Amino acid sequence: LALGEWAGGPPPDGEARQGVLYRVQGAVSVARLLPSGDSAAHRLTVSALADAGRTLRRLHREPWDFPQRPPHPGLRRLRAWAVEEESTPGATRLRALARTRLGPSLWARLTDWSEAANEPPGGSGAVLLHGAPSTGWLVPSAAGGRAALLTGEEVTGGDPALDLGWILGELHELRAAAARGLGAAGQGPPVDYPAAAHALLSGYAGGTGTAGVTALPSGTERAATLRLAVHMRDFASFVGWHEDLRHYCDLLAEALAEDGTPALQWGTAPGNVSS
Repeated sequence: LALGEWAGGPPPDGEARQGVLYRVQGAVSVARLLPSGDSAAHRLTVSALADAGRTLRRLHREPWDFPQRPPHPGLRRLRAWAVEEESTPGATRLRALARTRLGPSLWARLTDWSEAANEPPGGSGAVLLHGAPSTGWLVPSAAGGRAALLTGEEVTGGDPALDLGWILGELHELRAAAARGLGAAGQGPPVDYPAAAHALLSGYAGGTGTAGVTALPSGTERAATLRLAVHMRDFASFVGWHEDLRHYCDLLAEALAEDGTPALQWGTAPGNVSS
């Protein structure tokens, strides 16, 4: 993990912070490298995602030992949107469309999952979470060393499935968008998303050569589905309305109807038993 520092030092009371500075060995994130179609960039991406899997596995061994636990940032935004506390024009329009496209049953499933995901399953204790791992926060080393996963602003405690599902859901979304011709993912060169997902899963499973679903935290597929919903909400709220969101609603409905399993369906990687 690479921790950031406030640029220029801590700000005086009452003044807004200007940003966070990270010192890493690379200049381009996996989010930029993955869709490029370049073979060297793909090798860096696969290696970095395996590093991210191993890093998250080690992170999730650490219990959350603090008296208070901040709410998971993504789930907090999703719940606020779902209960109509989010009122930006884009978010309001998306909420109305999503409720129509999903129907009462799947909308209830989405809200139920978002509530349940904030607590570790089976009464187990909360572990340390990155809070929002993504390809945009993952920076391979230009010198061939370990990749850096930027962190700090959204750290919390909770269910380990949230961290792993967050990146897996992003990869599933990119794969689905490419297949449907949506956004930048649908316009670029072909990308081997299954290889990227297998690298992440194998790293998280300990590099044993099997990235089976049995090695993943329970609820990873639901977390991946929630990540898709959060990204839709964030885009509509922070960027604004885009017609592609209609197709994303259908993608979300499909994932919810299948209990999130599309995010775990990556085929069998060479040398792996299952995935």
